[in-house]
Amino acid sequence: MFETKQLTSGEFIDRFTILILKNFHSKDEKYKQKLDDFVMILDKNGLNGKLIKEICELQMLNTDIWITEDDIREKKEAEVSMVQVAKQALRVRDRNSMRLLRFNEISKLLGEDNQEDKKIGYAS
Repeated sequence: MFETKQLTSGEFIDRFTILILKNFHSKDEKYKQKLDDFVMILDKNGLNGKLIKEICELQMLNTDIWITEDDIREKKEAEVSMVQVAKQALRVRDRNSMRLLRFNEISKLLGEDNQEDKKIGYAS
């Protein structure tokens, strides 16, 4: 049986995903600490909490990149300022850097320690 802090497993996972969002969008250290606590509970239940957290954060980054790239395409078609388009392109670049860190960490967590860190090509 999945043991949590007086929550059902569904409630626990729901709160875990909300904490990931809060930690991702905020610089407040309290969310990072709470998230670390939830990761430990997942670990105690036989799950790899760090891996689950990294996968969730990778999904958020990919979603953010997808939405931002769509916005860039729409703005180019709408004759919006190139400065605005450039700012969003920089956001995509920055998110891709964060994405790179996440998928390298996932590879390490899954035992691929000897593998060279992957680099993201920006030609796509």
